[in-house]
Amino acid sequence: VGQIGLTWLYENESLRPRAWVAESANLLVDSVREVQEILWTPDRIGIKASGPGWLVISEVHYPGWRALIDGEPASIQPYAELFRSVYLPTGDHHVVFSFSPLSVHLGLAVGLFSWFFALMALWRVRKTA
Repeated sequence: VGQIGLTWLYENESLRPRAWVAESANLLVDSVREVQEILWTPDRIGIKASGPGWLVISEVHYPGWRALIDGEPASIQPYAELFRSVYLPTGDHHVVFSFSPLSVHLGLAVGLFSWFFALMALWRVRKTA
């Protein structure tokens, strides 16, 4: 659309919103509907949207994310092999994506066990001294 010095400016005419509902899993021919409401934090995303269709959020599909649709667990699927999505049945829904990776829970368990054994070792050393 223009140039500033040696820098060219381009316009992305296929820009999508931060979250949308797609009628099918085909990115190229989909008609999309916008969602009603989005609450976005680094580890939790709350969305109100209407189905039927795929609720897609413009974030990379990554392990550790969980989804609830109206309080019930839902399966997260990759959309266009890149984005995170869930299928919404007909009607209005409240969807919550939350980040709770297994590695964090394993790290916490290892840390707690390490502290426990370190305290036990200190107690033994102090008891024998």
